[in-house]
Amino acid sequence: MAYRPLNRARLLEIAPSDRLAFLEAAKREIDADIVRLQTGKMRIWSGRSRRYHLQLLFSRRQKLAALAQEAGYGDWTLEPTETM
Repeated sequence: MAYRPLNRARLLEIAPSDRLAFLEAAKREIDADIVRLQTGKMRIWSGRSRRYHLQLLFSRRQKLAALAQEAGYGDWTLEPTETM
């Protein structure tokens, strides 16, 4: 679960043509981790519960959606994952 920093300044440093690809890649990484965590294929070494990590991942998804809207992708939304 190593993610690139998600902030507006970082996103604006990326060329406009690459921003959408960056957002989509970040979404795929987060969604893949949600699925791995829910199916028990991800090991957690921090000692915290799976519920804690799921909440963390879902909050990252929400932050990603807000960041996309701030960056001018108002129509870019996160579809709910099938396994929620």
